[in-house]
Amino acid sequence: MSTDWHDIIQRHMAGITTEEEAGLLQDSLKRDDAFASLYLRYMNLDVALEAQATTTEATRTLLTAPAIRRRGFQWRPLTTAAVASVLLAGFLAVLFLPQVSAAALVRQALKVHAAALDRCYRVSASEEFAPRRQAGLPSATREILLWTRGDRFWVESRVGEKSAAWGRDEQGRVWFTSSPNVGAWFEADEVPERLAQVCELRSLQPEALLHTLLVDFDLRREPDTGGSHVIHAELKPGHTHTRYHAALLEVDSTSSVLSRVVVHRVVPGRSPVPVVFTLVESSLHDESSYTLAGHLSQQNEIYDRHSAPGKRGQALADFLQLVLGSARNGTSPDTNR
Repeated sequence: MSTDWHDIIQRHMAGITTEEEAGLLQDSLKRDDAFASLYLRYMNLDVALEAQATTTEATRTLLTAPAIRRRGFQWRPLTTAAVASVLLAGFLAVLFLPQVSAAALVRQALKVHAAALDRCYRVSASEEFAPRRQAGLPSATREILLWTRGDRFWVESRVGEKSAAWGRDEQGRVWFTSSPNVGAWFEADEVPERLAQVCELRSLQPEALLHTLLVDFDLRREPDTGGSHVIHAELKPGHTHTRYHAALLEVDSTSSVLSRVVVHRVVPGRSPVPVVFTLVESSLHDESSYTLAGHLSQQNEIYDRHSAPGKRGQALADFLQLVLGSARNGTSPDTNR
């Protein structure tokens, strides 16, 4: 019997697939480009419908209000003038609907970003955090691209013709590589402070961020002027947070996806550092892209706490040299690991 992929995708979006169906779905996403394209179309449609749901429900409530029902309205064939009047009334009803709250928009974005889609953001930090370079040397072109799926992430940093990748896997290990032949990772309980800071400043975990903003921050929405809803987030009086000082969200009005995010990161001993994330694309990637193995060749070396501690420290120093532009004081940050 042939597989009804349309039915399985719809069951997956509703969260009622069986374990066997979920396995078939994941396997097909990896090996079948046509199926991946079909899945992506379904997800985009679902997101668009969800984004319109609040306005649709508000319109339905307004048009069935008691003041309207009391008029004893009955359906009958309408003249051209009557049709025009109905359309005008509908337009005015939508036009003067109360604006959806900032919190409601954030909750909708939270639901959208929980979907199994990969999103790529270009990352830029303030000049205060820009890599230092030696006087008289030309500055290489730098680009940082962040990929997220739910609260997992991996980052690609390109410096001239060189590149490095790092991320966090499902076990909480932080991995990195600046060569297809050599990689390393640190378990969640042993991540060096400098590496943890690099990950924190350049990563974006949409679900965790949006949850935090809903709990600890006052949310204020700007009047709409284009294709995005703009939301400002400031700490509630008496609240503090170890990671975020403030944020600005631009939420696409059609898809409810975060199209641009400015997060003011908390850095101990310094003023908050603004980091900007700008959406580049949404697509589907293989699961392996969120793991160290997915960025290494078949002939590789992987350093961890149990193998070649000195080599892992040097690999980390080389990695930080590339992504930060200079090692602090010219020394390895992890020579004993």
